[in-house]
Amino acid sequence: MKLLFFSVIVFCFAGVLFHFYQNKSNVIGGKISKTKTIWLFWALFFYFFMSFWIYFNLPESILTHVLISCIIAMLLRACIQPILMYIIKKWTPYYGMTFNILLAFYVIFQLISPGHMGFDSAFLIHEIYLGILAMALLADTYFACQFHKIVGQATKGDKAIWYASAEDVRFRNINRITFFSNIGFFCLTFVLLYQILKL
Repeated sequence: MKLLFFSVIVFCFAGVLFHFYQNKSNVIGGKISKTKTIWLFWALFFYFFMSFWIYFNLPESILTHVLISCIIAMLLRACIQPILMYIIKKWTPYYGMTFNILLAFYVIFQLISPGHMGFDSAFLIHEIYLGILAMALLADTYFACQFHKIVGQATKGDKAIWYASAEDVRFRNINRITFFSNIGFFCLTFVLLYQILKL
């Protein structure tokens, strides 16, 4: 449990460093708002660290294989996306949206499957985590779609824009929606952590 809370501090610190670095001039990806930095590092924490923590620290449940599938999918994305962004420089939101939708619907299908019902604490935590994960993937898809409408093909090349800045008025609506989304997903994360603490 100490590792879990220590990781929160680490991700917060990393988020602050990233925010200041990304908002320097002439950094590929463009400037990023505080709201989007919070969303990005919450997602990294939730997608990667929380999934591994649940897998290694909680008893197995009938949803464990779904969690493992999500971990593998996220690791594959973590390997491929930086190459497309920083090396090939051909990243487009369509790649992320396609990944998000496929994984989200896979998780939703597994959660509503009649064979995946349980009542123990481990099952409940897996269920809550996967439910939040699916919602986050769909929310991220919405953000990516709105972002793509604004920047178009500007996500490619040496001067690619990947983030919504606070200064550009075009991103005002995305940042405002992300602000309220952050509050909602933080509340859901606290519910998950509360269930973990009850074990």
